[in-house]
Amino acid sequence: MTGGYNLIDQPWIGVADAGGTHHEWGIRQVLHEAGGIRGLDEGEAAYRAPVLRLLTAIAYRILPGPETGQDPMEQWRRLYDRDGFDPALVDAYLDRWHDRFDLFGPDRPFMQYPGLATRKGPRPLGVADPVARGIGPGQAYIPEEGVDPARAALMLLSIQAWDTAGIKPAADGSPSARNGHEYPPHGLPGQGICGLLDMAWLEGPDLYHTLLLGWASTCRRKGDRAAWERPLPPSPGPVLGRRPEGPADCLTWTGRRILLQGGPNGVDGAIVAYGDIVDPTTLHGIEPMARWAARTRKGSAPRPAGIPSGPKPTLARAITGIIPSSAENPDVCPAGITWDAQALDTAGAGLGLSLHTMAVSYGRQASGITDIAARTTPIIPDWLTPLGGRILARTARALTDMDDAWVDYRIRMMRAAGGRPEGGGPDRLNAVRAAARDENALDMRNAMSMLLQGRADPVGILEDMARRIKGRPVPDQPRNFLHRNGQDPIQALGVLHGRLSQAILGEGLSRLTDVAQAIEAGNQKLADTAKEAMNHGWTPASLARAYGMSEATLNRLRDGAKTADEPETADPRPAMLDARACIQTLSGLLISLCRAGEHEGASRERLESASGLSHMTLHRRLARPAEGAGDPDDAWRVWMPEDQGVEGLAPHAAALASLAMAAGGAGEQRLQRMLRTWERQPRILRDVVSGLRILPQTEWRLQPRTGGLKRDQGQPLHRRRGRAKRLDADDDKRVARLYNQGKATVNELAVRYHVSAGTIYNSIKRTKGKRA
Repeated sequence: MTGGYNLIDQPWIGVADAGGTHHEWGIRQVLHEAGGIRGLDEGEAAYRAPVLRLLTAIAYRILPGPETGQDPMEQWRRLYDRDGFDPALVDAYLDRWHDRFDLFGPDRPFMQYPGLATRKGPRPLGVADPVARGIGPGQAYIPEEGVDPARAALMLLSIQAWDTAGIKPAADGSPSARNGHEYPPHGLPGQGICGLLDMAWLEGPDLYHTLLLGWASTCRRKGDRAAWERPLPPSPGPVLGRRPEGPADCLTWTGRRILLQGGPNGVDGAIVAYGDIVDPTTLHGIEPMARWAARTRKGSAPRPAGIPSGPKPTLARAITGIIPSSAENPDVCPAGITWDAQALDTAGAGLGLSLHTMAVSYGRQASGITDIAARTTPIIPDWLTPLGGRILARTARALTDMDDAWVDYRIRMMRAAGGRPEGGGPDRLNAVRAAARDENALDMRNAMSMLLQGRADPVGILEDMARRIKGRPVPDQPRNFLHRNGQDPIQALGVLHGRLSQAILGEGLSRLTDVAQAIEAGNQKLADTAKEAMNHGWTPASLARAYGMSEATLNRLRDGAKTADEPETADPRPAMLDARACIQTLSGLLISLCRAGEHEGASRERLESASGLSHMTLHRRLARPAEGAGDPDDAWRVWMPEDQGVEGLAPHAAALASLAMAAGGAGEQRLQRMLRTWERQPRILRDVVSGLRILPQTEWRLQPRTGGLKRDQGQPLHRRRGRAKRLDADDDKRVARLYNQGKATVNELAVRYHVSAGTIYNSIKRTKGKRA
């Protein structure tokens, strides 16, 4: 209709393109350009989240659903390999429902109820929007002129998402009205749907992949419809007991009956009344962004972790309810992230991922917003794997144990200084506890950020946290260390240090033993996989590179094995490489734990017993400098490359090498997109087309080819191995230097120089006693 403001065509969504330039576009252009949009660019996080949910709901309705009969994982992988939505699908859907997106349409205004009226009439939009009202008590800013329609659209979504509870004006014609008022639903929370949830989601390198990461096939339901596709309810009064039909219904839930007052020249106010009252327990398995609390009893329905409203836990305490691989019960994690953890490994490359968490706290009787906690943290995809999730969970629990140890120490020191928290009542004790947690808050946030980004060894993060806590002054500490009120300050300090050490190493160095047992299990799994492969006809020569050992070792492993006539179609080498990657990660973690144990005063004999390492191995490994010790920006090495010949590549050079190996088409386009985001957010990259893993390392640089360089320098790409070459005098010196300094083992040098281990041994013997 003429004179309206259609959100499909009119500019109202703020976005930032790949170059960081701000634009305001309509829904159609945003979806057409999603592959080139870095992300939503609205200043208030409370406005960005509802817009993202709206666009995700449209993605659920545009992309093919479960009725197609295709394999969901394969379907998702093909979509993730693309660089944007199919414009024809976008236009077909938006053209079909074009009239329902008119903000001032007379028949079906967007996300509103036509003809809505109450006794009190409309309120100013700045008062109706809980985000615009601000946090805590105070008067909202009410503009003299009408609100711009683009801003009004954001505020409309904000009311549906975050509106407060309490007594509201009743809509004319509501059967449940009492004296012109509508009271909160009995037994159900009255906030907007997003206000009920602690939300978490993954963001990709561009808006298209962000929407795909929120598009979980497990949430899909037949018959799912968005709010603009549903018929109007028969009455403007609240509806109790309606269950969501699917994710699109959840993401566009109309928990309020709203009608904006005004037109394209400005919106003066809004009428707001209760709408569809949602039972939060019916959202489990359908809502893709919600984090859930554990079931209170057998057979009970899960409830969102955001109920009841109150102080939200830190990321370290909440992470096991967000990342499914770190959770004891993955059902508590957001359905979108749970799907991503399964699907990203099949999609090939996971680059430029960020973890977003958002929660809103309400005051008494949910009558006002007291806090909006929105955080964004880059995250490496390795934490989504089973091994990474276990390491992440243990490290997060250790951080929370350190936080609890500091709180208990502060309380004991206050008692030793003469304070009596019991005498001051529970408020006094809670104030001391809150102050202690505030002292840890920044360090905890930084530690979790470093951990999720893979910027440091998890053990190094814990050691740094312990060092910061030990060096922190205590305001209540008495000048003279006296035994008062049953508390000994010296003993309290010793208890604190003991708890910090236990958080890093476990009770009785139990973490070393756990990691050593996991390494042993990984080695056994690797050997079993190799045996099974050789039983089905795979030769030792074909498996030696993936196994990481010589053909002779595999021949010994094969002794007595019975081979089948035909080899299996499945290639065992990717599984073997993944097993080696896990073993390498755990080995690095074990050495870090041994180094931390030595710093905490554990003897070498105790470390040998707990770790299972020999005396010489432990001595040699602990004598080396810790990885990343020279540069705080060096990333923790999590996985290995599939070919050790490219070990140490700089990220940009390795990405270019991967690009040169790509077969063109979709793979090349995907790598180009990743290269654009690499400088901004370096991540671990694994590409299906090239089969290359890229580490966030900066130790070795590509050198240009010149006449003075050796033939192998500056050529890190995979190549077929020819006959073993002989090492010249210069090679002998480099081999001896690397081996004597402990920078490389014999096997590592053999892989680097493409020779056998025996050749390396002979090289070391030739240079023995010579000056380098």
